[in-house]
Amino acid sequence: GAVIVAAANNCGLASIPGCATNPNGKSYPAASNHVIAVGALGADNTLAVYSQHNDAAHGNWVSVAAPGGLCAQASPDTCVFSTWPSSKVCSATKGCYSGPTGQYAYLQGTSQASPHVAGLAALLFAANPALTNIQVKQIIESTANRSIATGAVTNGLIDATAAIRAALANTSPPSSTPVPTLT
Repeated sequence: GAVIVAAANNCGLASIPGCATNPNGKSYPAASNHVIAVGALGADNTLAVYSQHNDAAHGNWVSVAAPGGLCAQASPDTCVFSTWPSSKVCSATKGCYSGPTGQYAYLQGTSQASPHVAGLAALLFAANPALTNIQVKQIIESTANRSIATGAVTNGLIDATAAIRAALANTSPPSSTPVPTLT
């Protein structure tokens, strides 16, 4: 009954270190059936250059986009401020910040974008506990703003307001179709 959300990965270009052998290739588990694959957007709502995305060679496997940051820009405000394990060394250019339970750092990536989608799924279940995982996935995808990241992702930028409205309006009984499981 869970909604599975996965980062699309950060090899959108062959010039990215470590990406030359399979640039923009499908990444698993994101490309698996019944998973919401998430691409990353920069602060300007365009696909981040590192984000894997849909293309003619690999098909339409990236479902939605969410803010993932783009630290290559001049200001740390264009990154995502995120938790960072204290056992790792933080970026010399962006820095780390001590917190009560660890550290925080300015980061970028589809791993920073996918929690936005997972959080939206949780909000939808809270708004309407009768929803199935399939319905939540469909609501997230169908309410996304298709005018943002057009072509790069199948459904566009997630839209929390539209998704919550759709969840609250969904009064149909749960589907009797079996809930798919990953094998």
